[in-house]
Order: sequence, then C-alpha cells, then structure tokens
Amino acid sequence: MLFRGAIEQYEKTLDIDAGFAEAHFDLAMAHVHCGRLEEALASARRALALAPDSLVYAEAVAYTRALMGCRTDAEDLLEELNEQAAARYVSPFLRVHLLLALGRIDEAFTWLHVACNERAGEMIYLNVDPDCDSIRSDPQFERCFDASVSRLKSTA
Repeated sequence: MLFRGAIEQYEKTLDIDAGFAEAHFDLAMAHVHCGRLEEALASARRALALAPDSLVYAEAVAYTRALMGCRTDAEDLLEELNEQAAARYVSPFLRVHLLLALGRIDEAFTWLHVACNERAGEMIYLNVDPDCDSIRSDPQFERCFDASVSRLKSTA
C-alpha cells in the first residue's frame, strides 16, 4: 500500500531529524490513511508540540481525534478557526477536513466552495486528497473541482 511506504520513509527522515515537524505531520496523515489512528494521533501531537502555533498541525490532531470518535476537539477547533480568521488568514480547507471527519458533509461543501472561490493553495490537491475520498463521487465535488480547474486555466 502506498501509505505504508510513505510511513517507512517518514520514519527514516525522522531518524535523521526528529525535530522536523512537517515529517511528523505527514507521518500522522499516512497513519490515518492506514487506519492506525493511535499512531497518527501521537505523530500529529509531536508535530504540534514542535510548532505550537500551526493551525495545520492543530487540525491534524483534532481531525484524528474526530476520526477516533472524540468530536469535541474538532468542534472546539472549528470555533477557534472562526476566531483566528478575524485576525489572520485561515485556509477554508482546514474546516473542510474537520467537517468531513465530523460527518457534516453539507457544511464541508460550503467551505470547499469558499476554498475554490479564494483559490486556496490546497485546491491543487483536491482531486487526490485522500481526506476527500468520501465525497469524491458527490456531484457537488465534481462541480467544485471543475470550477477550480477553470479558475486555474483562466489565470494561466
């Protein structure tokens, strides 16, 4: 499986530099996609400990906890993201992932359309983001993806 190879590589990377927060984050996401949620949570927490101001790493912890059935962290982070957005840019994609983990599909699509309209950087991964697998067959997803591709072509 693709993610097992990724896990092996991230672990080798962390053997070289245990303080590399992004590798801990990527390892966490690979563990999520292999169904290893305890390991994912430990890696996500290490990433956040190394970069405590990172909303992406905070989202990884809350996302993993939501997948484990602990919805409170994700709900709390959604509120915090709304508060943070008043003072700085917060990618709408962070909300998409949390809302998907919570099963709030319609709200996730609302934020996915916001991400598309804002041309959020994460949109380039939309069609391959495994966190979006659960909605990929939904016609709303296809419309959002097509709109995103159209916007990219219009700026090229």
